[in-house]
Amino acid sequence: MSVNKLSIDILQLVLGCVDDKQSIVSCTLVSKTFAPIGQAYLFEAIKLSRLNMVIGFTKFLQDAPRFGGHVRNLHLKGEGVVTRNGHRPGTAQSTVVRDWLHLNELEAVLLGMPRLEILFVERYRIKRDNGNRPSSPLALQRLVLVDIQDASGDATVAGILALVDCFSEIQELILHSISFSDEDYSHLNASHTSIHSVVYEMAVSETVALCEGLVVAKVATQSIDIIVTYWDEVEALAKYLQLCGPSVKRFVFDIVGVLTEDNPQDERIRTWECLSLASCTNLESLILYFSLIDQSEEDEDEEDGDEGVEDEGDGLGPFSGSTSHGIMFSSVCAIMATASPNVRDVTFRIRIDQCDAERLNDKGLDYEKVQDALGRFENLRSVTFEFEEDASEGFSERCQEIIEEKMSATNTMGLLRFEERVIERSQQELLETWPYPRIR
Repeated sequence: MSVNKLSIDILQLVLGCVDDKQSIVSCTLVSKTFAPIGQAYLFEAIKLSRLNMVIGFTKFLQDAPRFGGHVRNLHLKGEGVVTRNGHRPGTAQSTVVRDWLHLNELEAVLLGMPRLEILFVERYRIKRDNGNRPSSPLALQRLVLVDIQDASGDATVAGILALVDCFSEIQELILHSISFSDEDYSHLNASHTSIHSVVYEMAVSETVALCEGLVVAKVATQSIDIIVTYWDEVEALAKYLQLCGPSVKRFVFDIVGVLTEDNPQDERIRTWECLSLASCTNLESLILYFSLIDQSEEDEDEEDGDEGVEDEGDGLGPFSGSTSHGIMFSSVCAIMATASPNVRDVTFRIRIDQCDAERLNDKGLDYEKVQDALGRFENLRSVTFEFEEDASEGFSERCQEIIEEKMSATNTMGLLRFEERVIERSQQELLETWPYPRIR
């Protein structure tokens, strides 16, 4: 149902039938969309500022505290379209105008939802009506911010922190489609919010400004999940790690797509050399994506003879190998070699083209390098290989056989674990986030 056409009184009448059953765990407020999220109740709504629905919803929560106590998932999606007359008769021009999200009003709503766990905020301009810091004691499991701007119409760290500061603690902060502009961080005050994990579902190069702001605001980050799709983003990631590496305890790194670019091989090597986990001195968990997916046959025909960049000790460093698979495999090992010896858990998430387990027998895959990298972790307790879920029959079993054979003589044989999970197989799928960002 649409609150655009229903008064808050009618909504209250409908919700008045709700009892205290624990199955009622979700209220979603969105605009022009109906995306089920698997909970018992879903309500389509609203443009908060233009329809003044936040105040109405706050009053409803005051009159029906039982309902507010059940809400665990709140989705706010702002979207406004203003149509102006055109210059010629019969013509019109439509301009999309971002709705305002007033944090003072939002905080009043959140205080009526003491069990709130997930807040999804999309397409809003953040505004606080006064300069006072919020005093909300609320803690969130997950805060998802998509396409958020500040009062000036830009995405700034100050604007993001204004929303983050509505909470005392956030287990997981997820950012998507936010292009941060340059700003002066000297005016930022220290944030009192504790953020345990930051997940970036956008270009790494766009997160450096945020990282600098979080460091200035003294926001401690315990986990970083990064998707890297272009080589220039590796340098941005390296800068990020230099800024906040000591606070990172979990590092997820996916280099999907980078080997399909046309950059000269030596340029790739120089780029990789700047990436080091040495600053992550408290790193405990390392998760690395590894791809055995070939380029298209068309590309292979064009590069006949050059495929894989043949190299036998010509100074290519960690990229020595006979195939592009070997390059990818060796680069993953090179990253591991820079990690803290305190790492306790290492996970490889492997994508394999056509679910062909025999690709793990590629002559360019040097398993001794894996053992050398793992050998530096003094307190290692598990090495997990994750394979495609719902692949061909016997695929995972064959992958396990090959890896156990390759690593049978290593010291980590007793630590090996094998699991299945859904592993995205294309850049488009990997970056697809609507209706809900992928939580790795």
